[in-house]
Order: sequence, then structure tokens, then C-alpha cells
Amino acid sequence: MNTAKEWERSDSPQPAVSLPEELEALTSLVEQKPQSLVAGDVEMQAAALDATKFLFDRGKSTSIKHVILWLNEPISGTIGGSRSIAH
Repeated sequence: MNTAKEWERSDSPQPAVSLPEELEALTSLVEQKPQSLVAGDVEMQAAALDATKFLFDRGKSTSIKHVILWLNEPISGTIGGSRSIAH
């Protein structure tokens, strides 16, 4: 699923970054046709929607894991708990 091309900014000392295809498609469109951001290009809108969905889905799965771990923590502060019960 990571069929992204590698890119590197010439003014950046950082190594090349491999982007997921959803983000790569949007990045390529912005680089090729920056005016499309203002003009409301349909292709740009579709790429932005795909990239947003990708990021949302990735964040959602990460958040759910953290919530489940948090809910499974002991409520009493006896075993490394960071929460306390309000009286």
C-alpha cells in the first residue's frame, strides 16, 4: 500500500521521506498545480478528501487503542495508575 515515491527537498538536510499513496497524490497535485487550491479543482478536492480520510482512519485506530488501554487501567492508584477517584 506504500507505493509512494521518495522525495527530498533540496534545501533540507533531512533524508528522503516515503509517503503513503494518498498523501503522495495530494502532494504531487499541489506541486504541479498550486493554483488548483484556489480554483477548486475537482481532482484536487478528491485527492484532499482521500488524504484526509487516510489520516482520519489512521488516527482513529490509534486513538481507539489508547482509549482501550486507558479504560483497562486499574482505577485505584495502586498499580501505576495516574487517575484517582474523586470523593
